[in-house]
Amino acid sequence: MRIAQAALYAWLKVVVRLFFRLYYPKTLVLGKAYCRLEGPTVVMSNHPNTLIDPLNAASRVSAPVYFLANASLFKKPAVARILRFLYSIPIERPKDTRGRPIDNKASFEACMAHLKQGRHLYVAPEGESQMERRLRPLRTGTARIALAAEHAFGFSLGVRILPLGFTYSAPAKSGTALVVHAGPPILVSEWEHVFRKDPRAAIKGLTEQMERGLRMLLIDTRNAQEDRMLASWEDLLEVQRPLSQEEAYARSHRLLQALRSWEGAEAGKLTALTVTTSSYQNLLDRLGASEKALAALEVRTLFSYFWRLGTGCLCGSPDGWCMRLRLPGLKNYSCCSGLNPSTKPPSNGWEGSF
Repeated sequence: MRIAQAALYAWLKVVVRLFFRLYYPKTLVLGKAYCRLEGPTVVMSNHPNTLIDPLNAASRVSAPVYFLANASLFKKPAVARILRFLYSIPIERPKDTRGRPIDNKASFEACMAHLKQGRHLYVAPEGESQMERRLRPLRTGTARIALAAEHAFGFSLGVRILPLGFTYSAPAKSGTALVVHAGPPILVSEWEHVFRKDPRAAIKGLTEQMERGLRMLLIDTRNAQEDRMLASWEDLLEVQRPLSQEEAYARSHRLLQALRSWEGAEAGKLTALTVTTSSYQNLLDRLGASEKALAALEVRTLFSYFWRLGTGCLCGSPDGWCMRLRLPGLKNYSCCSGLNPSTKPPSNGWEGSF
């Protein structure tokens, strides 16, 4: 690394850290110890926030990283020179080639040489960016680079893959919250035995391991409806039961897991809850109001009225549960009977309170 490059990188890293402090002042970083890079490392993350995500990753780890960037950004020679000076390596996608076969051989060789020197890469293996709390299936390029590098040097390089999960409360809005969650690195050499027997199986298996690791570090909803319902619950609980940012993040994980656990035995109630939550959120949208605004006006019972409006009580029993007055896991609060110290939350495979 040339001195000019290193100096520019260090200066830009300070600028980027300042930007994140100002733009996302409510930033929580979990797993900081994993961000100290040791040996050649491929840093990977989900990709909900376009050019912000690579900067986010680079600002969190302890050493400089080279970025795998879309080849379309390198079309203009002047821009290409700047990007390469700023540690970028072009990677072709189907949309970049206009029908011709993808050719990433030179880029993969550059990545392998980089890892051989004990340096580090950043890649967003989803391959595209969408501002959603959802991880899309990972592409296999990251696993192929890491395994090829290890294979070329007898699986002695010690390449690691470091997963970083980014959860933005509102990616494009300043003053909002951000959770950066680093997980345990994946040691690529552990796939040596599988790779020597079947390279394709090793690539597939490592990619699946990477995907599982990333999903654990995110609020990962399956579709827009699920995300909208979870966001409504988060807003309600933020008013009713405010927690620290770390505790609220953990609660969102529990809510999402509980939501999915209800899809079997509690499917009927889940459907009713989904419809009612959506209707309530639509009402707030039409009013141009938020749960916080309603709480400030001391109209905390609006949802309970709306919940019953045209539906009756969805609980079906004095010990039932509902969204506005009680979520499964919110103890001692029944939509029918109100506060009741003797009432226990319904069993849903969960322990603990939301």
